[in-house]
This record gives sequence, C-alpha cells and structure tokens, in this order.
Amino acid sequence: MLADEFSKMLLANTLKIDTFQESRGYGPIGLLRRRIVEPNSASLDYALQEKDTIEGNHLTMCRFYGPDDNGK
Repeated sequence: MLADEFSKMLLANTLKIDTFQESRGYGPIGLLRRRIVEPNSASLDYALQEKDTIEGNHLTMCRFYGPDDNGK
C-alpha cells in the first residue's frame, strides 16, 4: 500500500520532501487576516524536509499563469 511504503521511506530517512506554505493570511484587513493553514500544519517533523513559502494567501498561492509567474 502506498501509505505503508511512504512511511517506510520516512523512517529510513531516504526521501527528500519539499513543503510550502502561504506567505500571507486571508481575510478582510489587519488583525482579521489569518493564514488558512498554520506553518506547523504545512510541514512534517522530518530531517530531510526543505520548507519554503509561496507568495500569496491560501487561495492565490497556487494560481500560476505561466512559468515566470510567482503565484499571485
């Protein structure tokens, strides 16, 4: 099963993982603007993980219009 194989690779430290999170919160203004996914939920507790952010909030961070678009 895929989940079992994935778990084995994590335990063996043989898999490099890249995780991404939103750089900005979502909401009307100021203090009401919050991240949809908090940084600790957007990553794993894993030694071979690379963490990075994508410019934008949760709704806009994965909308790309071409290879040079940064996701806004």
